[in-house]
Amino acid sequence: MKDVLTRRGPRRGDGSVWALDVGAYDVNGTYRPLVEGSGWRYTGLDVAAGPNVDVVTADPYKFPFDDGAFDVVLSGSTMEHVEAIWLWVPELARVLKPGGLLVLVDSLQMGDRPAWDGLLEAFPHRFHEPYFRHYAIDDLDALLSEAGLAAAATSTAFLAKIMVRRKNMP
Repeated sequence: MKDVLTRRGPRRGDGSVWALDVGAYDVNGTYRPLVEGSGWRYTGLDVAAGPNVDVVTADPYKFPFDDGAFDVVLSGSTMEHVEAIWLWVPELARVLKPGGLLVLVDSLQMGDRPAWDGLLEAFPHRFHEPYFRHYAIDDLDALLSEAGLAAAATSTAFLAKIMVRRKNMP
């Protein structure tokens, strides 16, 4: 993650980077040390108060920030839990400044590693993940592109998919 951000991360005129972590509630780790260790400003957003959460939003599809407030928006292992990702993705783009980076880290999707599609098919049933199914099959590339987020990089690591997108300039 650090390599992705330092190579491609945008900077403000004063050299700072403001990063928003969407789905920041610390269940099994957080991006905060990585972001703050780089000297960047970190804000953790979630729908519930708890460890690592700086701002709570009552509406997961409307964040309490101005348009273009952040240079980088991060979200790890969150999208698969979002009921309406077609409403959530445009909100990620709205709070990202033009030229800024969106970094999504989540599970693989169907077809990313075809031999593992059966595992992905079983996941929502075995682990009671009600929205995972649409995440696993939706055309994320089209959804992100429609929100004005151009592909910068995509990779996989074991069961994870890392998608880096850059917000189009006006």
